[in-house]
Amino acid sequence: MQGEAFRAWGEIIYSHPLTEEEMWQYELKPSRQNADIRERMELQTQAVGKWEKAKRIPESKRLTWYYNDFGCYVLKEFVTPEQLSERAQIVERKKAAHQKKVQKKKDGPDR
Repeated sequence: MQGEAFRAWGEIIYSHPLTEEEMWQYELKPSRQNADIRERMELQTQAVGKWEKAKRIPESKRLTWYYNDFGCYVLKEFVTPEQLSERAQIVERKKAAHQKKVQKKKDGPDR
């Protein structure tokens, strides 16, 4: 239907990778099965998992859980790449703010 929003699922294979602009124009989202997306999500999962544990985030609000057998954090099944990315950005901003605060204390008061 023209002008209507709808969800569609499928797979398109291109001869060369699309630019970020092309993906945005076509409203395409990369598959979580892409190697680069999987790698980025794995790094984000570990960072978010450590942060959630350190901040004692309640289990019901966590995006990750700790897998004892492998000694790493695992993304919960219902979590989308967008949700993980958003939480990872929050974690990075909070870490940067904390490091800035520590550095400011280390440098001493401004004179």
